Order: sequence, then structure tokens, then C-alpha cells
Amino acid sequence: MDKKLAEAYRHNAADEESTATALRDKAEQLERDGDFRMASTYYTAAAKAEQRAKVWRGLLT
Repeated sequence: MDKKLAEAYRHNAADEESTATALRDKAEQLERDGDFRMASTYYTAAAKAEQRAKVWRGLLT
């Protein structure tokens, strides 16, 4: 695999992981505030970001 392409995949995977973490943190804050419906939306978005990160990492193999 081309080194630049592999580096781009790693970068995208890391970006998605960072996004998932930020979304999960927001969901936890919303839960603490009692807004469970919105927290659920953020948890779902975090799970999707984690899945996208897995896909990017999978392209490296």
C-alpha cells in the first residue's frame, strides 16, 4: 500500500475516534443534565463514528 494513502487512512481513523470521543462526552453531559432523548442521539452518532473508524482501520489490512 502506498505510504501516503496508508497515512491518510490512519489520519481519518484517528479523526473519527476523536469525533466519537467528543460526541460521547457531550452525551454524558446531556445525561447528567437530564436530557436523555438528546443524549441518546449523541450516543448513536458516537457509535457511528466508531464504526467509521473501524472501516478506515480495516482498509489498512
